[in-house]
Amino acid sequence: GNNLTSNDLIELCSQIGSDISFCLFGGTRLATSKGDELTKLKTPQLKLVLIKPKSFGISAKEAYQKFDLLKDQTNQNATFHMMMAINKEEDISPLMVNDLERAIDADYPAIGEIRDYLLSIGCKVAMMSGSGSTVFGIIEKDITLPVYSDAECFLAQTVDYGVRVV
Repeated sequence: GNNLTSNDLIELCSQIGSDISFCLFGGTRLATSKGDELTKLKTPQLKLVLIKPKSFGISAKEAYQKFDLLKDQTNQNATFHMMMAINKEEDISPLMVNDLERAIDADYPAIGEIRDYLLSIGCKVAMMSGSGSTVFGIIEKDITLPVYSDAECFLAQTVDYGVRVV
């Protein structure tokens, strides 16, 4: 019976974890600060396949520590270009990048193997989601849910806000 305001919910989410507020609001958001400051963007209509390995996980702390050790951390303003493409409703796949992948690839070769698998079944682009270990691919046509050993596989599509279970 206690109704919380949006600000109350955001504060509660930040106490649980940095990116939890995104899960509450969903959609397409630019996350800044610790991932808890969100700016709503247009949502590209995408169909996705996700593969989550069962045998390992990658903590955000580990991924960021490994990223800090990289010699080349050049920022090519990918966020700005992605936001422009989204606003113009252009194809975003050539602009997609996840610098944390470079940081963990050597220690987690399965991530690259899953990426290659997703590309081999027809995904337009495939990459690790966030700090891992889930890998996603953008699909342009309907496909059958793939089966990948020792992993959970899901088909999904983007939604404008919140979380929708289908």
